[in-house]
Amino acid sequence: MVLPNDGSGGMQAQARLLAHGLMASGVDICLAIGGGQSTVRNGVAEIALPVFRAWTLPLFALRLWLICRRHRASVLHAHGLRLALVLALFPRRGRIITCHGVDPENVNRRLMKLLHRLNLSVVACGTAPHIELLKWNVPSTIINNAIEPSASPKSRHQFNEYFGVDDEDFVALWPARFSRQKGHDLLLEIFAQIDNPRVKIVCCGDGPLRDEIVRQRDALGLTEAVIIRDYEPNAAGWIAATDYFVLPSRWEGQPLAVLEAAHYRVPIVSMIDVEHVTARMATVHHVAALIRLWAHRGEDYRQIREFMKVPEKSEHGVGIAVAAYLDLYHSRSN
Repeated sequence: MVLPNDGSGGMQAQARLLAHGLMASGVDICLAIGGGQSTVRNGVAEIALPVFRAWTLPLFALRLWLICRRHRASVLHAHGLRLALVLALFPRRGRIITCHGVDPENVNRRLMKLLHRLNLSVVACGTAPHIELLKWNVPSTIINNAIEPSASPKSRHQFNEYFGVDDEDFVALWPARFSRQKGHDLLLEIFAQIDNPRVKIVCCGDGPLRDEIVRQRDALGLTEAVIIRDYEPNAAGWIAATDYFVLPSRWEGQPLAVLEAAHYRVPIVSMIDVEHVTARMATVHHVAALIRLWAHRGEDYRQIREFMKVPEKSEHGVGIAVAAYLDLYHSRSN
């Protein structure tokens, strides 16, 4: 299994979760990571590759070929469509690539044409990337992202103590990398329109736009409403203690944080169409209006929390995803 880069994003978390599950099912597996460190995590060997860039592609591919040869790999499973450029250099048998999302506003046409020509198995992590791939005549198999509910969900008291909020506050958590895709700038626009000092959100993560978002937040006078913290490894546990979830992303595949929020019956509002969202709104103005309404914790809000559909284990269980990939591995290696 190979990742283009290391980090705290959903793609890396999903790859590690799958690798551990596959290893537990008897698969001899290692995880090669661009810019990562050679280590062993949860029993799975992680092997460092060069950082994946256009100019490092030959070295990246060579190192990966040596790893495959040393481990006698029968399947090469890549995460992220960019790695199609690498898979094109490998033998036709046993090539699999998982798509974790397609930016509809910035589609790499050459990459899509390459995917269409290559004889490899394309997996979409949910319905949204499956539909985007079909627009470019790239067929894919849907294997839903898997979640493993936190073994230690946090209480509201713990949340308050850790993040410095009160019981009276109406709080959310947005665990995401500070990048254009994740829409922190849109989140600031939403909170600039809420005008309720009790409505707050904690943004946890790192990324290239973090400093810029902090400056924008301070300029808008949202320092108390939008709390910015470092990456939290147990985001799912903290989400369990929140009142609502807002997804400000410009595009997604099947975000793990949404699945985790739905698991704990936390109402979800979004401006994009992804599975398990409670309400999809057209603009930041509409999102802000709905959050203001929910913040009253009225009967409608209470009923939403009580009757929310929880993601089924038959759709998002780790065992289900592992079994689906095992079938795919067997079919591609024969």
